[in-house]
Amino acid sequence: TGIVDWGEVTRSYAAEFEQRGGKVFTSYPLESFSLDAGSNDFPVTVRSNKKYAPLRCKYVITCAGLQADRVAGLSGCSSEPKIVPFRGEYLLLKPEKRHLVKTNIYPVPDPRFPFLGVHFTPRMNGDIWLGPNAVLAYKREGYGYFQWSPSDLYDALSYRGMHKLMTKYFSFGMQ
Repeated sequence: TGIVDWGEVTRSYAAEFEQRGGKVFTSYPLESFSLDAGSNDFPVTVRSNKKYAPLRCKYVITCAGLQADRVAGLSGCSSEPKIVPFRGEYLLLKPEKRHLVKTNIYPVPDPRFPFLGVHFTPRMNGDIWLGPNAVLAYKREGYGYFQWSPSDLYDALSYRGMHKLMTKYFSFGMQ
């Protein structure tokens, strides 16, 4: 209940993990995993680019965010379900209508789309945000109109799950 700083939460978990003897690596460009079943102590080798030495370990916990499906595939697991990136956009309520909104307003959920619905959110500067909607992002970490990755976009649009989504909800999406 309330707003949580997830960056602070994960730093706290990492600190506790390291206090118990673990090692945390961030910004480690993962290229592959391999398993040596004959090595009982540290059977997993994690490899990055030539800039970083390979890591030998007993267990691996990944926190890959929007790359989770790709990391799962590298580890030998299924890469499905696949990540299809969407981003939310907001509109601003006209200044002359701001007086109508004094607190957060949430819509009654539509059972078919419980994750959708425009919220009215008052901001500290007096603006009222309306949103979010959901639009396909052209890059996994792309939150602006002009941020795109041809490979990420191709990956999303060629995914059969995306085809099913577009077919099932085409008219709703166009509205």
